[in-house]
Amino acid sequence: MRKPMTLVATLAVSALLFAGCSQQTADPQQQPKPPQNNGGGTGDTAPQPPTENNDSTEQPGEQAPTADKTDDEIQTEIKGKLARLTDPSGYTLPVDATGHVENATSLDDVAELLRKKGYTHDLAVLLAHSFYKENAGAVEIIATDGRPGIFQAEQDATFTKKNKYVWHVEQQHTDNGLWEPHTAIYEIEVLRDGSYRLNLWDTRPLDS
Repeated sequence: MRKPMTLVATLAVSALLFAGCSQQTADPQQQPKPPQNNGGGTGDTAPQPPTENNDSTEQPGEQAPTADKTDDEIQTEIKGKLARLTDPSGYTLPVDATGHVENATSLDDVAELLRKKGYTHDLAVLLAHSFYKENAGAVEIIATDGRPGIFQAEQDATFTKKNKYVWHVEQQHTDNGLWEPHTAIYEIEVLRDGSYRLNLWDTRPLDS
């Protein structure tokens, strides 16, 4: 009788040990946990990209684009930009073999193309209606001398800083062969990506 009892006891102990091992293996607390990302970017875990709805996320260009430039450097860049934007070549869009403006079927299309080149919407519309015309579902360029007030980069001009990003510029044009003597007036803004936009382009008589 002792052998059967011993066998039963051994089987009982084995069953308990097996059950205990099974419970220990199945316990999720004993499983290795995946690394948690708290957004700090420490250790081997990569920081998660910011969400679009996070108001505290700094968007591209939020910092001042002119923070590492002197006023003289900015004025030099503005001179070049003004010379390009106010010259007729600046608002003359490419045309195809038939003389029609590429990628444009209306003056609204032209205005949008000009806006992308660095003009405000209002200026882009003004230029589009002044120097382009619609014709049979296409757009053609009107042959003119352009708009008065072309900035001359080699001539003196006065620069007034209106605020952190906007500059007011004036330049006297005494005689250029096309228009009466006048003072050209510009307002140009430094955008967040470091580019420039022409907000105002006007003229007044030189003696006024």
